[in-house]
Amino acid sequence: MGTRERREREKAERRQFIFERARELFLSKGYTNTSMDEIADVCELSKGTLYLYFKNKEELAVSVVNSVISELRSVLERAVEGAVSGMEALQRVLGAYRAFFRQHVNEFYFSASLELVAGKTGAKNARFDDAYSGVESLLSVLVGVIKQGMRDGSVRSDIDPQKAAFAVASIVKGFLQSMAAGQPDRLLSPQYKKEELIDYSLNLFLDALRPERSTV
Repeated sequence: MGTRERREREKAERRQFIFERARELFLSKGYTNTSMDEIADVCELSKGTLYLYFKNKEELAVSVVNSVISELRSVLERAVEGAVSGMEALQRVLGAYRAFFRQHVNEFYFSASLELVAGKTGAKNARFDDAYSGVESLLSVLVGVIKQGMRDGSVRSDIDPQKAAFAVASIVKGFLQSMAAGQPDRLLSPQYKKEELIDYSLNLFLDALRPERSTV
């Protein structure tokens, strides 16, 4: 390996190291309570060196969110392999999303909190939009399975697949993120268990897309 290749590898390894330490801090302390000074200290680097790899805290936070989105897309794509119908693929997607949520509750909560920070500071368009650039790729998976279902008759044919994908993704994402934040515990009666509410919600979403529900 030449000198240039070795330097590029070392640079990539250090960038990954910084990312992992920053991710740990973000998930444990939150975006607002984590500073670049603290990230530099944990990494045992000068603040100046840190800025050689990430231009600011926002870029680091965006990297955390996008890494989760990328991982989720891979999970969803694997989930639909071998599905015999669009509805089965959609069920698998929602099931995989739910399982992924269970394993990455802190990441979902961080993503939701970052959106709130962006809204409060008015910085969403300027600095945080890239954090959700990968969402389009997630929607494309949903659009694909919905179109498959429309072709094979397992999903209603009178819907707009783009709008349906956006609606399902938005509702599921919002519901799961509220679960991560503990909101249903405060808003709903204690008689409802989280798992029961998720089951009920997902079944409603799927039922609304079945052909027999297509009459107005």
